[in-house]
Amino acid sequence: MSLNERSYTPTTRVAERVHHGGHNIPTKDIERRFSRSLRNLLNEFSFIASNTRCFMNKGKKIELIFEQKNKKRTIINDDYYKLIVKQAKL
Repeated sequence: MSLNERSYTPTTRVAERVHHGGHNIPTKDIERRFSRSLRNLLNEFSFIASNTRCFMNKGKKIELIFEQKNKKRTIINDDYYKLIVKQAKL
């Protein structure tokens, strides 16, 4: 599978949610919040929780990206992990 930045975007996900009756979020807010949320997940929250699992729910198949127990992170899907690190602007 080829993976690039266009294969998953938060604005696409919100548009899909709106299509199914969910609420809209302005694009500028999505862009501001998304990278910050990923940074918080990778650098803060995953170290506070005793167990963390991060999934990619793009498409029909949900894929585990990484799991973390306390401070030990195990990367399951390296391509998706690199993508979220890039999107987190780390």
